Amino acid sequence: MNILSFVSVGKLRPLQAVLFLATPLVIFATGYAQLLPVQDLTLNPEKELLIRVGDLEAESYYQLVRFDFRIPGQEVVDLDLISPEQGVELQAMARGSRQFFRVEAISLNSPLDADRDGLDDRFELENRPLFNPLDSRDAYADFDGDGVSNRDEKRFGSSLFEAGVYPVRIAATSPLNGDDRVSSIRKVTLYFDQPLDPCVLDFQPFTVTISDQVVAGVWKLSSTGLFVTFFPQQNFPAATEVVVLIDGDAVIDGGCSGIDGNGNLLTGGSSSFRFRTLPLTRMENTNVFGYVRDSFTGDPIAGVTVIADNIPAIQDMTDSQGRFDLNFVPAPEFFVHVAGITATNAPAGMTYPIVGKVFQSVPGQTVQISKDGVPFDIFLPPLVSSDYQTLSTDSPTEVSLGAGALANAA
Repeated sequence: MNILSFVSVGKLRPLQAVLFLATPLVIFATGYAQLLPVQDLTLNPEKELLIRVGDLEAESYYQLVRFDFRIPGQEVVDLDLISPEQGVELQAMARGSRQFFRVEAISLNSPLDADRDGLDDRFELENRPLFNPLDSRDAYADFDGDGVSNRDEKRFGSSLFEAGVYPVRIAATSPLNGDDRVSSIRKVTLYFDQPLDPCVLDFQPFTVTISDQVVAGVWKLSSTGLFVTFFPQQNFPAATEVVVLIDGDAVIDGGCSGIDGNGNLLTGGSSSFRFRTLPLTRMENTNVFGYVRDSFTGDPIAGVTVIADNIPAIQDMTDSQGRFDLNFVPAPEFFVHVAGITATNAPAGMTYPIVGKVFQSVPGQTVQISKDGVPFDIFLPPLVSSDYQTLSTDSPTEVSLGAGALANAA
């Protein structure tokens, strides 16, 4: 069997290519590939090595694999699709002191996926140059501009080259599926790939459950229709799995545009995602401290309230040095809100915002708040008090940037 050894001396491209007749050491097996003999080697004017393969296999495509006798594994560096009558040439750029290659034939009926993008090699080879079997980015592109990726359209049998019209799909969720350190006061948000018809909510296609029991709350659609948020009547319990159900089949009114509930580009279908809230057990002698400062001056802010989410007993107010101390806190993480609005030394006509943070703690120790072991201070920007707008619980409130914010942005 033929093994190729490319030799280069201090160069990026090959100076010499040697064809060895030898039996290779078997260090991996794809289960699909068959090794092929190499007919000849040539270097073109660009110093690219062309490898011509003989004894071609019918109904096959060909890949050039780089490997190392010392290290298990392989790297596909080139692929080609051509009929057996014509022969095949593969090219590679040799980099490094010594590299070994082999040519493999893979059945067109059982193609591989060299770049692991969800589009098989045969499809990408047959649709060159739009697709590259060694570049995964083409799978996530949207060549026909209809809002659905090439990979998803290929997966569900839709055209990749003619724009289609599809029902609303869920593009993302917050929290993410599988998140396991979620704040108990977190809201659930679904993001859509196009505006959702408001009438969809009348059919209650979205449900939040804990232990198969529906969580009481209300879903509110954004003014753009691009996301909907669930506001529970009560905070989620600590250390609890929350499941969100999506039922596209619930929308049965023909006059209301439905949703794609399971991501197959068709109206209807169901799916779910789940997340888990953080435990909130207080631990003895587990304490954190930190400092709150003005973002512009770096001066300490006094009177800021720092309170743990869902544990109101854990709170403190910053002193004249901007320091706060929280005692007997959960570990290794817990969420807080920093209420700058209670600050006592804000500049005249200004106030500080309320921000959420995650704090890390060490059981049985008193530590300064940090991120990955690096201590940090909390910085709050002063805001013009008149820029704040009061929200109504009964009717929509239009919120825009205030005069102070616009002046700072200029």
